[in-house]
Amino acid sequence: SGATGNFTTATVNFNNISGNTTNLSVYNAAYSGPTVAGDGILNASGNWWGTDDPGAITGLLGAIDYTPILKNGDTDGGAVGFGADKSEVIVHLLGEQSGGVGRIQEGIDMVEGSTVYLTAGTFNEGPQIVIDKDVNVIGAGVGNTIVVPTGDTTSSGDGRGWWLVNPGNEFNLSDLTL
Repeated sequence: SGATGNFTTATVNFNNISGNTTNLSVYNAAYSGPTVAGDGILNASGNWWGTDDPGAITGLLGAIDYTPILKNGDTDGGAVGFGADKSEVIVHLLGEQSGGVGRIQEGIDMVEGSTVYLTAGTFNEGPQIVIDKDVNVIGAGVGNTIVVPTGDTTSSGDGRGWWLVNPGNEFNLSDLTL
């Protein structure tokens, strides 16, 4: 509170936002510029909404980026405060997308530990997805989750790989169509 100035995006990550019944959005009374794609997007990626079902959250939202969501809630077992469990995240196609990376890359970058789950749908991702940690990426079934490159990769070096797995990292990809 008390923030002033012109802005069009706010970020709220790794919180417990469960139990809300009204819309969440960015409102900046000082901004009077034109409305363009990306204006007023609340980046609420990586929060716990009280559910791991992205569709159940949609009715609470305005212009909001809420992918990925946390699959599990609190890690601290009732201690004071909220400890976001980043071991598993769910990447979906609902809502806005803010920032400079795709939805799947954002999930891979966010997860700490094990698994990125992709919901059903077609994800346009890339031109390169970088794997820089041990991670599993699991779709909702072959033919249900489809990942399509957004462009060509380069013709030499590390840029050649659509899914680039950096040395020393274990990567498992399953239950989706490329």
